[in-house]
Amino acid sequence: MIKITIQGKNHDQDQLAWENGKELKNKDEIQRIYNEISFPMNKNGFLWDDREKAKLLRNINFMFIYHPEKDDIGRTRVAKILWDYKSDQSEIQKTIKLAGLDYERFLRICDEAKAKKSKQNKKNTIIGGVVGLLVGAIATDTAIKAIALGVAGAIIGNIATKIKG
Repeated sequence: MIKITIQGKNHDQDQLAWENGKELKNKDEIQRIYNEISFPMNKNGFLWDDREKAKLLRNINFMFIYHPEKDDIGRTRVAKILWDYKSDQSEIQKTIKLAGLDYERFLRICDEAKAKKSKQNKKNTIIGGVVGLLVGAIATDTAIKAIALGVAGAIIGNIATKIKG
């Protein structure tokens, strides 16, 4: 499943939308797609801050990406994309290209989000390990128990990262 919405080029085009390789024309369908993308983005704290970015969660992914065509008064148009891990790559590519977006740029933004997520996972694991080690050092009288608690803290930090997203 992939859904895309983008502001139109002029006042006659309020919103444009695509879903699973098809452009939507019906105003109610376009509004439905807009809501189905915007509400989960807002709920997950994924808000527009004037930059292209993606957020990759366990079951669903979000992206803001610039459309190459500006609106009729020269403003940059921003597309919102929502897709899940079950999505077929060819269907994602087809939908992105149909919306006039750059598929290579889409992949680059995804790669940046993956790298950021990996870095955050490592950071949480290290923090968990250090906290566990400190607690172990304070609460026990042997180094082996402190190290064991440090390892347990690292595992808990890693699990917390997975639960978080």
